[in-house]
Amino acid sequence: MRQVLIVVVICLFAMEILLRLSGAFKTASEKTGRGYMSSYGEVHTTWYNTHKPNDTLIPPATDFQYQFSTNSIGIRDRDYDYNNTDSVYRILVTGNSYVEGVGAPYDSTWPRLIEKDLHSRNMKVEVIDAGIAGNDIMYDYVLYRDKLSKYHPNLVIATMNNSDYVYYTFRGGMDRFHEDGMVHYLAIPWYDFFYHYSHLFRALLAVSQLPIEGAYLSKNGYKTIASQATISFAGVLDKYSKLAAKNDAKFALVIFPKASEIDLNDFLSRNSRNNFEQLSRLLAKDNIPNFNIIGSMKNKLGRKEKVDFTYAHDGHYKPFGYSVMAQLTVDSLIRSGIIKP
Repeated sequence: MRQVLIVVVICLFAMEILLRLSGAFKTASEKTGRGYMSSYGEVHTTWYNTHKPNDTLIPPATDFQYQFSTNSIGIRDRDYDYNNTDSVYRILVTGNSYVEGVGAPYDSTWPRLIEKDLHSRNMKVEVIDAGIAGNDIMYDYVLYRDKLSKYHPNLVIATMNNSDYVYYTFRGGMDRFHEDGMVHYLAIPWYDFFYHYSHLFRALLAVSQLPIEGAYLSKNGYKTIASQATISFAGVLDKYSKLAAKNDAKFALVIFPKASEIDLNDFLSRNSRNNFEQLSRLLAKDNIPNFNIIGSMKNKLGRKEKVDFTYAHDGHYKPFGYSVMAQLTVDSLIRSGIIKP
């Protein structure tokens, strides 16, 4: 019996080593050299998930390297005059790392490419890139409410992708923002210790077909939480759009896919499509303009080799991928009449 136990322990240890060497179950943060970072239990001392103001940064990625600067409130853009003049149509774009433009130099980010497209149509426009890596619609709304509205944009473009639903499972909704000015995510579950230190444990969860990396949720469990998230998102977007209207700005939501979803039809992608369809129906009842460009992006980029529009390890878009996003976004806004060249 003792010998059997020793053999089992040796085999498990050998499997752990092999899985670590293969890198098959590395988390996103581990792939970019930042080590294991649990998505649960985070505590932040501020409501605003921005970069350090007036800083110069180099993204922690293995596929590309460039540096970028932040402005006085910690977003990847220059400083703008708070007094918006009537001679320039000002657009503010909020969102996550895809809006910030991870994977692209400053002049090839999605907001910059939107700006270039509109310039080519003889529009005097400036586009403020308020995307922050790791943000979701909750953070975006609070940042606009408390800091970004002072730029007095004529149009606010909020954005979402499947990350918002994944983040919700770890962060919760607006209840994360505490009155003391701090942010608390959902509590760390018991199994996170094993997930942190054992790639074999991660493999067992994957074999069990749990849909989200780092979350002990069955598919039905995720569907339940995602349904709750949709209602929560609709409520936040209603507040967001009403606040924009109060500030004399138009408002629109753009829903786009992550680069990894272009050639996938897995559970998360299908569930994401259903979630966003439901969200769009809820927003339509409140007359909130929203444009889902997931299908259009899949059609355009699905004909390309992945190497043309995304990176092998980092997973964000290359400039060409962002250019497709910009084109589809501008086309949607013009067709709807929200933007009039």
